[in-house]
Amino acid sequence: FAEIKILKRKLALSLSREETNSNSVKLSKDAFTRFSVSTFSSVVESLTPENRKVIEDFGFGSLLHFDRCFVPNKFVKWVARHVNHRSADIVFNGKVISLTKESVHLVLGLPLSDKCFPSDPSLGKSILLSKFVKQKIPPVSFFSKKIIDHEVLSDEEVFMCFILVALHSFLCSNSSVTPSHKYFGIFEDIGNAKDLDWCGFVLDWLLDGIKSFNKGKHSDGGTLPVCLYYWAVLYLDHVDFGARHFPMSIPHISVWKGSMITDNAEFDSKSPGCYGYHLLLDISRTCFSKDLRFIANPTPLSFGDDFKQKLDAVSGCTLPENLKIDICNLIQNYCFNSGVSINLDVHSVNALPDSLKSCFCKLMTHAYSIDTRSQQLVLYLMKLVADSVATDDDNNDEYSSQDVNAASQHQNSPNDVTVKDADRVYRSLSQKYESTPPPQPRQSPQMKPLVESSNSDRSKCLKKSDNSEVDGDSSSDVIMIDIENRYAPDSISPSPVPGMRRFSIRQPCPDVEIIDERSLSDTVIHMTRRSDEIYNSILLKSGNNANTSAGSGSSADHLNHQLSMPSQPYRISDSTTGGKLPIHGPRRFAKPASIFNADFVTSSNKFVVTKSEVENYNIICKLASSQFQCEDAVNMFGVRCTFWSLGDSLKPGGLVKSFVVSAFCFSLFHKPNGHPDISKRHYFFSNIADNLLKDYNEADQQILYRAFTKSSKARPLHHSNMLFFPTRFQGHWFVIIVDIKDRKYVILDSFYKQNDEFQEIVRDRLRSSFEHHWDKYMQVNMGFGEYEFVYPVVPEQPLDNNTDSGIYTMMFIEHWTSPRSALRCLFTQKDIPNIRIKIANDLVFQPKNSGMKHRVTHYKKC
Repeated sequence: FAEIKILKRKLALSLSREETNSNSVKLSKDAFTRFSVSTFSSVVESLTPENRKVIEDFGFGSLLHFDRCFVPNKFVKWVARHVNHRSADIVFNGKVISLTKESVHLVLGLPLSDKCFPSDPSLGKSILLSKFVKQKIPPVSFFSKKIIDHEVLSDEEVFMCFILVALHSFLCSNSSVTPSHKYFGIFEDIGNAKDLDWCGFVLDWLLDGIKSFNKGKHSDGGTLPVCLYYWAVLYLDHVDFGARHFPMSIPHISVWKGSMITDNAEFDSKSPGCYGYHLLLDISRTCFSKDLRFIANPTPLSFGDDFKQKLDAVSGCTLPENLKIDICNLIQNYCFNSGVSINLDVHSVNALPDSLKSCFCKLMTHAYSIDTRSQQLVLYLMKLVADSVATDDDNNDEYSSQDVNAASQHQNSPNDVTVKDADRVYRSLSQKYESTPPPQPRQSPQMKPLVESSNSDRSKCLKKSDNSEVDGDSSSDVIMIDIENRYAPDSISPSPVPGMRRFSIRQPCPDVEIIDERSLSDTVIHMTRRSDEIYNSILLKSGNNANTSAGSGSSADHLNHQLSMPSQPYRISDSTTGGKLPIHGPRRFAKPASIFNADFVTSSNKFVVTKSEVENYNIICKLASSQFQCEDAVNMFGVRCTFWSLGDSLKPGGLVKSFVVSAFCFSLFHKPNGHPDISKRHYFFSNIADNLLKDYNEADQQILYRAFTKSSKARPLHHSNMLFFPTRFQGHWFVIIVDIKDRKYVILDSFYKQNDEFQEIVRDRLRSSFEHHWDKYMQVNMGFGEYEFVYPVVPEQPLDNNTDSGIYTMMFIEHWTSPRSALRCLFTQKDIPNIRIKIANDLVFQPKNSGMKHRVTHYKKC
């Protein structure tokens, strides 16, 4: 008999699915990808100047130009359908756009060479695991969090975290939340990672992804594990937008920023999901026609020691090495970005007159000598700067003391000119290149006499003072000072030239002016707030660093650090428990004892209703079909529900409508302890989950934007404990809870279990969409990728009941407070009729309700 009952239930469920199929949410046909603009942009924006310098030194500074340029999923899917993976070409309307390593370099600026990636990634994987003390590869959110939270990392660790995030979410995305092992070989010799063929690796990854995408027949659109940004930029750069031109700077990642891809893809759209409205340009009119002579060179151009020696010669000193490299980079960028390409048949030149041939040859010779002429330009410029500085020094020498000249004549050395010239050039470049200090005197542990001089001969005299003895008779010009003080004030040693001072006169400090004075009461209030803030911060730190050694720092140093923090007014939302992991880790989920299972008989009618509540409920059900059915039964600050919606939803056997669930959630907000700043809970309307179930491009982004941003005004979402999303899919209600405090996705479903196909489809779509829009609108890394799904034990619907899921869902939303909540002990299926009566009365007679509640009270009198 039980088996027959189960079969009847499955048959009824199948029929109900067919009936509601037309109203169900349409599954996306777009491609799935882990390509995440938000993740990569958050990491790039969180890099400190020191970290950026590290990334540039490793050879990947071009990726730092990326600026939140989103790529429409439908657009790249359309382009993918026009790619021939065998020939590596995009073929459309008889035009061909080639996918080459050079084009990858021109768009992304990645290193380009002939050295392939290591074939065996095992060694690199072991190095990565040992570096971060892990037993297995963690998800990519682990590495991004280290940069976003500004953890103290070595240079190699900074590069490892950055490049793993860049590969997983931008360059070589895959369908997993963890980085692919295929590129772990780069960590074998991380210092020479830039010598590998990164452009070739990214291109091969893209072609393999295109091959599997176009061959697969997926109902959900398939998977696109490729760099969508490169793909979109490459195609849009070849589109003829008429008078709308884009800069041709290299790399092109510095050009395509913000909403440029989205906007221009929309311009090229024929219809939703179909593009190619404009014609394609010839390659000669794009940035991909640049002169590629210098691409294969890993260093700036092919500058040898000859050019660097010329720089030293015209400057009169040995320039810092980093200055020489910057000059070479400047010449390379100038030459490279000025290259042009033209389609020319060389044989057609023979038909030209000799005068035109000669003119054409001179023009081509002039164009291709731009690199040599650029070198000469830099050399002439450096010579002019050096000569100008030398002229200024000669003018200053006229004011030098004759006694100083006499004292220095007997100590001339071959290095004096070099020291003087070096000091001259270093003074002119000190503001930009402070990392290379000017020549310093040899340190001596003893006190040495210091001979005074003019500013122009300062370095020369300092150098001599280390190795020379000065006659004691010249006491007016020689004093004994510490070598660290370098120069003597005029009050101790007079100037050799009367009426002149050696150094510029410092302006006297202005008098101190007291503009305000804090009273005793203000001081007490300020100290009280500071003590609360210090206590809260210490408690928070102890919770987050429970495994940290106690000897890592003294309590006095920590207290001084807390006292130095700026004071902020205390708010309820600053509570140390909101959205933070408990000190002893996530709480365990309660599991009711066997006595509460369906096999045991327990007490019923836990929700007792009065006679007046029953009368009100009957009236509300009658008003649902009366002339007042279109009037607002509930109106709480614009959240409305008509008598028809309320009565038809809560009548016996009625299917709950979205308006009733939204009004119920809003009523919880207005309970005495329901405000998010007190309860640390946010209740979202059901239309939010409806949009989260849709594809990114089909969802109403304005609704989702308001949901995330306006909810944060009551209490920041990342400082909350739980986010409730009531969801209806194929006519069935359930609730998904983002439990930020215990780091879980909690799903409360009265009918479907964790392994049912229904839940497998819905939870993955909700999770992916929620994390995507969280990154887009909140931009706070909460590590949602590490959250697990949990299905607690909840009251279950009978097999022959398919109408009460909305009532169960509203009860779950109201009474789920923590993992310790035992909902099965709270109510059963027998309590559902009384619960319908309770909900109807609570909504209509809610104190904040400004709806037509008098229809119910007057109906009773009539």
